[in-house]
Amino acid sequence: MACKCMEGKNANRISGLVDTPGMKRPDEPCVFCAEKHLAVAYGLSEESGYESPNRMKLLANLVLAQWHLWRDHRALAGKIRDIRHAVQSWKPLTADLWAGPLAEVQALTHAEAKRLGETEAEGIPEPDASKI
Repeated sequence: MACKCMEGKNANRISGLVDTPGMKRPDEPCVFCAEKHLAVAYGLSEESGYESPNRMKLLANLVLAQWHLWRDHRALAGKIRDIRHAVQSWKPLTADLWAGPLAEVQALTHAEAKRLGETEAEGIPEPDASKI
């Protein structure tokens, strides 16, 4: 499923799977899509862990977050892959496993929103990784 986070923006479009204006392909770089998918995965992990169907949705969202990051933020995509491997191995998901990727994607989206002029620089605090 394609993400609509950039609706109305002049993002690069690739012909093929998704040709709808304003739509992102699942493999197109987008920190906003990655944040959305990582947040969903984190929420599912906190809600019911590995209960079905949450585990499959958790895995799917981790893969989608990876895809949106792998071209421009390969190290972060690797950390998300590590979480996915833990899920696939039925290992416990610890807070420290999530903390780094959550803080990094939040910092990326904050910086990108400021770069795009989608947020006011004044009054918007920088993300605080210690609160994740």
